[in-house]
Amino acid sequence: MLWYTSIIFRRTDPIKAVAFAIIGVQAVLAFVVTFNDAFGVPEKISELKRNVRLSSRRLTRAEHKREIERLLWSVPEVGIKIGGFHTFQRTSTLEFLAFVTENIASLLVSYPPA
Repeated sequence: MLWYTSIIFRRTDPIKAVAFAIIGVQAVLAFVVTFNDAFGVPEKISELKRNVRLSSRRLTRAEHKREIERLLWSVPEVGIKIGGFHTFQRTSTLEFLAFVTENIASLLVSYPPA
């Protein structure tokens, strides 16, 4: 809505238009900055499992090694869940930007500026 409002006010009140555009840019940047670390969660889990596996080689009893292997095998390499149906991935930022762009376009088509 910030971008749409910015487009609507561009002729009648340019100061408000610029203010809404700046807030819109900040909102997009906040999304990218906030969720940037979430992309690395599956990689970090893999790294942790690899480190535990390497450390478990020092164990002397074979049954302890098997127990560690079973434990590591049971830990899933999943990322951050978005709802119950989607995992946060690198494409999520692009999907977010596409969502914003599509909604702005549909608002402009539905309610064109006067």
